[in-house]
Amino acid sequence: MEEKMRMSGIDIIGNIPWGTHFCQFYQTKEDLMDVLVPYFKTGLENNEFCMWITSQPLDVKDAKEALRKAVPDFDVYLEKGQIEIIPYTHWYVQEGYFDSEKVLNGWIEKLKKALANGYEGLRLSGNTFWLEKKDWNDFVQYEKEIDNIIGNYQMIALCTYCLEKCNSTEIVDVVINHQFALIKREGKWEQIESSKRKRAEETALQAAKDWKHTFDAVPDLIAIIDTEYRVVRANRAMAAKLGVTPEECVGLTCYQAVHGTDSPPFFCPHKQLLKDGMEHTTEICEDCLGGCFLVSVSPLYDSKENLIGSVHVARDITESKQAVEALYEAYENLRVKSEELQAQAEEIQMQNEELQAQTEEIQTQNEELQAQAEELNEAYCLLCKSEERFRTLAENSPDIVARFDRLNRHLYVNPAAAEPYGRSPEEIIGKTNRELGMDPELVKLWESHYQTVFASGKTEKMDFHYISPPGKEYYFSTRIVPEFVNDDITSVLAISRDITDIKKAEIGLKEARDNLKKLVEKRTLKLRKAYELLEESEKGLAEAQKMSHLGNWNWNIESNELYWSDEIYRIFGCRPQEFGATYDSFLSYVHPEDRVLVDETVKEAFNGKIYSIDHRIFRADGRERIVHEQGEVIFDRENVPVQMKGTVQDVTERKLAEKALELASKYNRSLIEASLDPLVTIGTDGKITDVNISTETITGYSRDELIGTDFSDYFTEPEKAKESYMHVFQEGLVRDYPLEILHRDGHITHVLYNASVYRGETGEVIGVFAAARDITELKKAGEKIKTLVSAVESSDDAVITMSLDGMITSWNIGAEKVYGYSAEEILGKKMSVLEPANLEGEIKQLIERIKQGEGINHYETVRLKKDSTLVDISVALSPVFDDSGKIMALSAIARNITERKKAEEALRLSNIYNRSLLEASLDPLVTIGPDGKITDVNKATEQITGYSRSELIGTDFTNYFTEPEKAEEGYQQVFRKGSVLDYALEIQHRNGSVTPVLYNASIYRDESGKVIGVFAAARDITELKKAEEILELKLEELARSNADLEQFAYVSSHDLQEPLRMIASYLQLLQRRYQGELDERADKYIYFAVDGASRMQSLINDLLEFSRVTTKARELEPTDCESILKYVLSDLEFSIKENEATVSYDSLPEIMADGTQLTQVFQNLISNAIKFRSKETPKIHVSAENEGDKWRFSVQDNGIGIDPKYAEKIFELFKRLHKREDYPGTGIGLSICKKIIERHGGDIWVESEPGRGSTFYFTLSASFEKLH
Repeated sequence: MEEKMRMSGIDIIGNIPWGTHFCQFYQTKEDLMDVLVPYFKTGLENNEFCMWITSQPLDVKDAKEALRKAVPDFDVYLEKGQIEIIPYTHWYVQEGYFDSEKVLNGWIEKLKKALANGYEGLRLSGNTFWLEKKDWNDFVQYEKEIDNIIGNYQMIALCTYCLEKCNSTEIVDVVINHQFALIKREGKWEQIESSKRKRAEETALQAAKDWKHTFDAVPDLIAIIDTEYRVVRANRAMAAKLGVTPEECVGLTCYQAVHGTDSPPFFCPHKQLLKDGMEHTTEICEDCLGGCFLVSVSPLYDSKENLIGSVHVARDITESKQAVEALYEAYENLRVKSEELQAQAEEIQMQNEELQAQTEEIQTQNEELQAQAEELNEAYCLLCKSEERFRTLAENSPDIVARFDRLNRHLYVNPAAAEPYGRSPEEIIGKTNRELGMDPELVKLWESHYQTVFASGKTEKMDFHYISPPGKEYYFSTRIVPEFVNDDITSVLAISRDITDIKKAEIGLKEARDNLKKLVEKRTLKLRKAYELLEESEKGLAEAQKMSHLGNWNWNIESNELYWSDEIYRIFGCRPQEFGATYDSFLSYVHPEDRVLVDETVKEAFNGKIYSIDHRIFRADGRERIVHEQGEVIFDRENVPVQMKGTVQDVTERKLAEKALELASKYNRSLIEASLDPLVTIGTDGKITDVNISTETITGYSRDELIGTDFSDYFTEPEKAKESYMHVFQEGLVRDYPLEILHRDGHITHVLYNASVYRGETGEVIGVFAAARDITELKKAGEKIKTLVSAVESSDDAVITMSLDGMITSWNIGAEKVYGYSAEEILGKKMSVLEPANLEGEIKQLIERIKQGEGINHYETVRLKKDSTLVDISVALSPVFDDSGKIMALSAIARNITERKKAEEALRLSNIYNRSLLEASLDPLVTIGPDGKITDVNKATEQITGYSRSELIGTDFTNYFTEPEKAEEGYQQVFRKGSVLDYALEIQHRNGSVTPVLYNASIYRDESGKVIGVFAAARDITELKKAEEILELKLEELARSNADLEQFAYVSSHDLQEPLRMIASYLQLLQRRYQGELDERADKYIYFAVDGASRMQSLINDLLEFSRVTTKARELEPTDCESILKYVLSDLEFSIKENEATVSYDSLPEIMADGTQLTQVFQNLISNAIKFRSKETPKIHVSAENEGDKWRFSVQDNGIGIDPKYAEKIFELFKRLHKREDYPGTGIGLSICKKIIERHGGDIWVESEPGRGSTFYFTLSASFEKLH
């Protein structure tokens, strides 16, 4: 039976069995982390109770933090008590010294509690850094004890040793007392096996082979019996006697197989051994064994000295027993005759005395004496014949028969003595054993027994080892019997049986026992585990019987005695002492309504009918159950029922299930009818046998019309439909078979058919069940899926699918970008090609986690690209399921986060830099917790308050202001709104001085987004306040100056109009009247004067218009931009037609604006677009686009364009880019547009290139609130 393996979590070790005891030699804290973190992580994930005993260099806090990083749910495991992490002072040296027995018992108690709490077992580790030299030997002995016993328990132990604290001898001590050790060499962990353990295992394995050979080679019958009288193992000789194979012997009950009884016989040596634990020997004679056997039984113990059974050795003594019995019978006959002769001799003596006393009667009694003499002679003849018969038996006996007198001389020896003595009987008779040169020690032994028999008159027995003169080795068992004549012992008869073969067999058996004992000692772990697994198997079998709720009964009809098995008592809920054990008692438990039926069924069984019935019972606790009984009646030779036996099974759950199944069938029919998919069953002839309502709906025919018609009649392609169901009959099923159902009104529905055969009770195919799915919407969805596939292929993320063993099956373009491999290069290869050497096996571990049902999202790691460079990725893994819900593949989406990692590093450096900046800041900076307490400050805060950082932290923020309530309201406002800007406060120094400041503050959050405080910065505005006061004065002056200037510009431009108009009028009049009458130069001067006056008039008009933007501005009001544009186009109609221009526009919004000024903007921009035309016909387009809180307007043309370097210059006052002769104008139009748009709170700009037209953009608010 295989040992149950556990995952170690350590790659180099792999899976290990319970009872594993190994060690780790470490040098650094990181070495410990490398092994212990995955070791305990795996234990937690596999429902094991974990204990970690820490010591330097790793304390409890370090251990918890390390596991918390590796195990996402570590705190859950910790809270429910699945892992304990404690220092060595709370475990190894609780009383100040190391007590190995207390520690060992502590582990066992922890295991018991763990098993009771439902954990699989105990996974432990202890660090020995604390161990001092004086405790070393005790700790080594403790490790040895753990190594010896751990195999008995569901434990895994890992002991960690600091390499620097161990010398070479101590390292050897550690390795010997562990199964293997882990040590780091050249940066890699290596596994070192214990040489002592290896040798022990090899020796045990060889011993097992030798013992097995001896076990089967010995001619004696050998069997190993457990405490339940079951055969655990038998040799070939034993199996042959029983007429079975050795394997078939296993599990047999010994007394049933050998004696044919239902219980152990009174003389059973195994029964006696189980009582006293001693060895026992007895003789048994059984026909099944074919004779008489000397049976010797010896106890068999496990490593805990618990009796687990015995070893039986049976030697065939049939022939020797027959010889002994024959010899004993001859001896008994001889003894009887000898006693008779002695009695006769005594009688003769008495008669002689009578003859002496009555000499006078001698003559008269002579005839009587003669007769007596004749009788005596006859008795003597009988004695001679008896002696002759004795000699005949002795001469032919295989045993050595010798007679000795009181001087230890041989009076007689039989021929069997010649070979052991090395002499003929004639050379032996008359001599003592000493005279024959026998071993003096043996002679002393023999003669002492002879003399004891002479002295006591009782039979003696002795066994001895003897080597004959030729050197042959013997073992003899000798019985020494006294021989009497006239109540005197005249000689002793020594009968010696050669037991050499038996002794050698016993020696061989002893050696086999010794080997077995050594094997048991050396292979305790495996034997114990095998035995435990056997017990578990037996318990499992018993549990299975119990779970099946099946018991057996036996009713003796003549005596009305009823036997119930334990399970029947459990079914009926009673105990044996509560049950009368009669048929009537049984009937009392039967439901009153079922008693007559049960009784009648029993009576029918007496008449030969089968007894099989389901009926109800009431348990002893009153609960009603349903049982199934089955039995048979046994009849005697006269066909009278004498016995009835059978079984009882609790079928309550099955009956309830059958009832539920009946309801389920009805429910299923309801489900079929409720299905939106058409469902149909088809016979082997292609005819419809049943349909649901959806089929009626989709075809337009009723159920009665459909049943019996050909399935293929209702499709646009009948032959294709027929081919589909024929395919089902041939292959067993069909999936997603496309067809088109034709409704009786001509409507066509696209469907996908899924169909499979269904069978009768005998397994033959009787029809097809088909379901159609309307895929009208699915076809539409198909187009979306194509779009989704296209999106996956175009994604920058690597989208990969792989098989459960890590083989790549799909690879998108994003994967090519991330890893550098093309699909052709990578498909079919393992994902492990992307692993760097230091992360080897990580992908396999991730796959295992997915198989265990764990989700993996945003898992950050490093992978190897094709060009051998490393790339940081964030990966999400998810399972891909088949139709049955079983995981068939894995999907991976990986994102290149290299840049993000660089950014994080930059952020880390930035944080360091930022702290430096904070400390270097001249502004007071402070952080405040939700409770209003200061959590940190910079040096500037210390200076402005006069308090140190340590004095400030933990105090109330408001304590340092002239108005604490206002300060509190300030930071509370930050918590409510998220920030506050330019919040005015006054800080009070501890010396009483006051500093006005403006606070800017905002909340800050933790990683989860939770608000954890406020960051506030104060700006000393002492100088600012002074500057503000000066600025206010300057602003007032500037405002007055601007107002004066604007008024001046307006008045100037307005007042200059009249004299300029007069100058221009008279100049024009002068030009008309005198042109040509003066000389050419005078004409030219007059022309320049008229032109200058005109330009001056235009400049003054434009300047007046520019000033009116502010002086004559109106309130903003809802204005329809489209109406404004139409009005402008109407004004410009002549210019548009003259230049054959085309002006188009989109729908324009309604906004808050000064309509007159907006008209000026459109008019200036469109006029410019016409003026600065190219050779092409002018095309102008006006549009507006909503950008949330504002509208962005554009006026686009195809004119001459503008060099981008002049994009800002053109909006300046009187700035021109062209000669006045080429393009007339003052250059003030765009300045007016800019001023108008800025007054409306917007911006204006141009985007253009020479020769490619221009687009003027301006923005206006989308809000209908008035601007202030």
